Amino acid sequence: MRHDPVLPAAIITRQKTAEGVEYFRAVTWDLEPENRRLIGRNATLGGADNLVRYKVPQPPVASPKDGNQWTHGGPRHNVPARTERG
Repeated sequence: MRHDPVLPAAIITRQKTAEGVEYFRAVTWDLEPENRRLIGRNATLGGADNLVRYKVPQPPVASPKDGNQWTHGGPRHNVPARTERG
């Protein structure tokens, strides 16, 4: 699924050639089958998995609620400002 709780990034299927050699085929995911595109083929599932490109989710950026607090933590616990440290 690659970080999307609803739609997968790709479909990987096990295939066989006419000679009986197994390989893994990766195609992009789309609800409409005609819009899916071949990403590539690989001899191993892990190799086919590495062919899939996907968006990596970014963590939220911390921002100050006010002068002394951040969204990921509490107050700064009375730490003196750099100019007051001496």
